[in-house]
Amino acid sequence: MRVRCISNDVMKLPKAYIRPLGVYSGGPNEINLTIGAIYTVYALAFCNGGVYFYVCDDFLANEPGNFPSNHGAPLFEVIDRTLSKYWCYDYDNNPYVEGISGDTAFIKPSDWVNDETLYGRLVDGDPSAEAAWLKLKNLIDEEVGEI
Repeated sequence: MRVRCISNDVMKLPKAYIRPLGVYSGGPNEINLTIGAIYTVYALAFCNGGVYFYVCDDFLANEPGNFPSNHGAPLFEVIDRTLSKYWCYDYDNNPYVEGISGDTAFIKPSDWVNDETLYGRLVDGDPSAEAAWLKLKNLIDEEVGEI
């Protein structure tokens, strides 16, 4: 699945998507996404009537530890609707995911479902989690191919 960024302005998001002050990494009212850029979606979250795409944004774009973070779907247009064969369904009634809380359904890599600590360890910079992520990222990137 691939999406194109159509906005990186927090103020253009519907109110339900607005996160607490300080959660955004791009500066005041700005998210580290490039308008017009195409991003591969590595997972989906559905929470409180909102849809979130997990993409590798521009914050750590050229770093080996670049992990996907969630961004509200209204910031994107979907350009390839194909779901990854590496994804599966998951549900959590009390997740702590950056900016998301409450009952949440996920479509995410089965590795993240089978090892519930993997994503958190990836965010924390754990070398074994980074290695597992890079392997999975390469598989999904190959599957998506070039547009």
